Amino acid sequence: MSLIIQKYDQAYLESVEKIRTVASHICQTVKAGNSVVVVAPVMAEMTARWIGFADEISTNSYLRERNMIIAAGEQVAIALLSMALQELGQPAISLTNYQIGIITEAEYTDPLSLNIQTERIERYLNEEKVVVLTDFHNLTTTENIEIWPLEQGVIDASTDAFIIALSAKLQANHCEIYTDKCGLFTAYPQILPNIRL
Repeated sequence: MSLIIQKYDQAYLESVEKIRTVASHICQTVKAGNSVVVVAPVMAEMTARWIGFADEISTNSYLRERNMIIAAGEQVAIALLSMALQELGQPAISLTNYQIGIITEAEYTDPLSLNIQTERIERYLNEEKVVVLTDFHNLTTTENIEIWPLEQGVIDASTDAFIIALSAKLQANHCEIYTDKCGLFTAYPQILPNIRL
């Protein structure tokens, strides 16, 4: 049995119909004899509305509180996808990165430096469940246990790099990224020059 990590971009989960389509695709992957870990994105339209409320309340950035809003949007997304899978008869469970145990420093720049705990993921995979994780990555600092996103301004590059790091940690057979972007960068464009797409 192969282990496949699948990541879906926001365009794939922007409606109930699309969530059901993704769930069906995941079920087909499982029926082909694979274990699957899915990384799902925040629900963009709903979360943007909440951020709009925040902008009406205050012109200050309040980055910490905005991270809390985005984290809430993520949790809704992974719960809905998990429910869609279960409606199709596929056991599934949604987990935040805090729940599975991912620790990083607040100044996060390197996904390979993460402390990724895989025991809980592996336990649910052994129970033949699809494990659904968050995309924006609610990473906690080692000191204050705060929700912390991937490096500000390089979210797409960082989340893709995280998926690859997670795949390596879990020793996955395949890492599949479903995106409407034209490709992946070889490194963070804001950090390293002369990268390739």
